[in-house]
Amino acid sequence: MARFFRVALFAALALAFVTAGAYANIPDPEFSQIPDMIVMSPDGSAVVTMTISGSSGPVVGALVEMEFSLEADGLIAWTGAGDPYTTGPGGGKLFSQVTDSNGQVFFHIGGSGCVAHEDHSPYTVQIRADNFLMGEAAANSPDAVDNAGNLPEDLGYSICDQATSQTAVGLADALYHTPQIKSGAAEVCTDFSGPDYTDATNLADASFVTPYIKGGTNGPCTYNGP
Repeated sequence: MARFFRVALFAALALAFVTAGAYANIPDPEFSQIPDMIVMSPDGSAVVTMTISGSSGPVVGALVEMEFSLEADGLIAWTGAGDPYTTGPGGGKLFSQVTDSNGQVFFHIGGSGCVAHEDHSPYTVQIRADNFLMGEAAANSPDAVDNAGNLPEDLGYSICDQATSQTAVGLADALYHTPQIKSGAAEVCTDFSGPDYTDATNLADASFVTPYIKGGTNGPCTYNGP
């Protein structure tokens, strides 16, 4: 009889475990809100918000990882402001946070330049939650270009100034962003407001970038060009 009860107890526990697994609320990109553009700033003040959800609602306590590929990493002028980071498996910077009671994380990334394409090998930015792939993204910043108006993808290296080891939102950025906003162009390097970062630029983008231009927001960086 005792053996019967032990077997029955084991079966009940196993069933409970399987049932719990079947109904676990795991991160699912279909139900989550993941931006396709990571908006950085030299001072790390720009906020990147992500909401991780599963089929039954927000996922609380999920580990969210945002990893830059090594190729994309080399095109960004990193300032060290904002969130701390480690080195990811691919060699680029890895930012991590745990979701709050609403399934949200809020990243602050200190960097300059626009890496507008998502096809850098093997990706530009990859976002994972509890090791589930949630999506991939590009990256932009109010400080998009160097003092000569060049994007990092055109240079092949970051826009960090060689003479000063600084990166700053300046006149060249104003000259780059202003025509895009005035014309309502679909310009990913000037679209900061989302949710679709390939749509037309608008007043929200102007409101976002103007304080950075007026303030000359800057930060230290390491030159990595020729």
